[in-house]
Amino acid sequence: MTIDYSKIDYYQNLAADDVPATPLAWLQSLSSASVIDFVGHEKHPWRVVTTLLHGNSPSGLIAIHRLIKANAFAKLKVNIRILIASVEAAQQKPFFGNQTLPNGTNLDRCFGSTSLSHYYLRAQLLASSIRQVKPEAIVDVQNSQTTSKPFAMSIKQSHDHLALSSLFCQTLIVSNLKLGAIFEQAFNCPIISVQCGDGQEQQSHQLTENGLMAFIEQKDLTLRELPVEIDVIHDPKLISLAPDTSLNWQTSPSETDITLTDITLNDSLTKHSFSVFKQLTPIGWTNKQKPKLLIRNQTNDEQLSNYITVDSGQIFCQPGTFVFAVNSPMSVSANDTLFYIAREEVKLRRK
Repeated sequence: MTIDYSKIDYYQNLAADDVPATPLAWLQSLSSASVIDFVGHEKHPWRVVTTLLHGNSPSGLIAIHRLIKANAFAKLKVNIRILIASVEAAQQKPFFGNQTLPNGTNLDRCFGSTSLSHYYLRAQLLASSIRQVKPEAIVDVQNSQTTSKPFAMSIKQSHDHLALSSLFCQTLIVSNLKLGAIFEQAFNCPIISVQCGDGQEQQSHQLTENGLMAFIEQKDLTLRELPVEIDVIHDPKLISLAPDTSLNWQTSPSETDITLTDITLNDSLTKHSFSVFKQLTPIGWTNKQKPKLLIRNQTNDEQLSNYITVDSGQIFCQPGTFVFAVNSPMSVSANDTLFYIAREEVKLRRK
């Protein structure tokens, strides 16, 4: 497949009759990354929604399709710009089953770069299309790779970020990582990236639809009353594989399996998102004295031991830690995310 990364198709004020009957048919009708504007009045403020940065995050596209079919964009007090990004990856069979094209690059690691090659060029063009309208708020919609409660990520904790998050969930992750993700970029307005649950589950699509409806309908987001309780998690660490490390996922590997594989993670880890480990908890096995795991953007050995340790060939999470955004065994690529791990959790309660 030959991709023109410089191409972005623009649409305006799509109505129910302008899009095919199903989300999949609509996806198949798109020829490149696309921008859709819903303009009520030129003086109205703009809000931006980005979706499908990963080809296997369908909930945003599905929710937007439903909203167009319901004529939800017909009479708004704000203008809306929607960006549909990794169209080609989503179009690969199985549909909505591939984060990237074969040997492709994670588009949500390409923002903030000065490179003009391939996916980096697309990321720059998408970011430029956001800045063009000077939005007052931005929501990026994604799906988790495994079953997880919904959560949002941002680089700041403010009322506006908490208010945006509360449209979709009650957990905000405040990150200081610099990975090239869209939510790390400066757009002179609050931006969050929302993980709306497993992309194969209908409840994820419904949650996304409800959240986007609130996002486009609420007249003044700054006046939104926060939920009674919000969980705020600071400074998550991103755990990834060291270069040239073999990985396997099993429930009860044999001694031979462990000997032949550098790291074997227990596949039940995907079921423990946001569950705090009360004690030293085994999560896998290794045939190395030190686990060939990395904490991204950190001095590794000292930081890693605060969260993960190895004893007699077993890998343990330290007490008081918890993991989230665990990648599925089928979607982990070398040197990318295995999972996030964190320790601090603050519960904000509205007075």
